[in-house]
Amino acid sequence: MGFDIYATSGTQSVLTRNMIASHLVRKISDGEPNVVTLLESGKIHYVISTSAKGRLPERDSVKMRRKSIERSICSLTAVDTAKSLAKVLESGRTINDVELVDITKI
Repeated sequence: MGFDIYATSGTQSVLTRNMIASHLVRKISDGEPNVVTLLESGKIHYVISTSAKGRLPERDSVKMRRKSIERSICSLTAVDTAKSLAKVLESGRTINDVELVDITKI
């Protein structure tokens, strides 16, 4: 679909094993430039972060999700949601192709 994928080392290893190309980006705790630098660059349109290690504010995953929200970047935290987004993007449909329904009037 033409997206560049950026991943930290562990995620990049999984992607590589599945023959998905990605660019390595440092974790926040690894120093700059890192994922926050990348988020602030304007190059990122979606963040997929499925960390199962909890929601402690000092964790890199929490800081990354917080920064993505601050920058109005779509942040997905579940694999099924990310798969659904990929299907929608792959379909090529736009908001003009979708009928919006006001559920308060149903």
